[in-house]
Amino acid sequence: MKKLNCNYCGIFGHKASMCRKKQGNKSLMLKNNKPFKNNNGMLEETNETKQKVTFNTVLSCVDSQINIFCLDSGGTSHMCFNEHLFTEIYPIDDTYVKSALDKTVKTIAKGNVTFDVLVGNEIKGITLQNMLYIPDIKNYLISISKVTANNFTVKFQ
Repeated sequence: MKKLNCNYCGIFGHKASMCRKKQGNKSLMLKNNKPFKNNNGMLEETNETKQKVTFNTVLSCVDSQINIFCLDSGGTSHMCFNEHLFTEIYPIDDTYVKSALDKTVKTIAKGNVTFDVLVGNEIKGITLQNMLYIPDIKNYLISISKVTANNFTVKFQ
């Protein structure tokens, strides 16, 4: 798959024509993964403030080496294939998940994954709890239903 890199802001995951920074929008943009201290919320900021944030993501996932997380409108769980991204991880027994392609894959563990996002000019860390560790998947997935079940809003513009 072709790797998308913005020629305007330099952040991977979108083209300059879709760049929110170029358009003057101060909404959140995905940034390369940097570990932050773990938190307890399903999806929350690591800072003390409770500022509302939004995600700018791509509809098709690209180069997973840069840790792009895709929003999954049909998924019931957050999913990750890289064990090293977990800040906490616990093994689970005999759990299987059916993928969008109707393939059944085994879940090895679950835990918390924390990653960076850019809000305006400030980097903030957010944590996704109960992320499933599934080595056989190809993309990082954020379940929209899990996010909205915890009183967060997902807004597409």
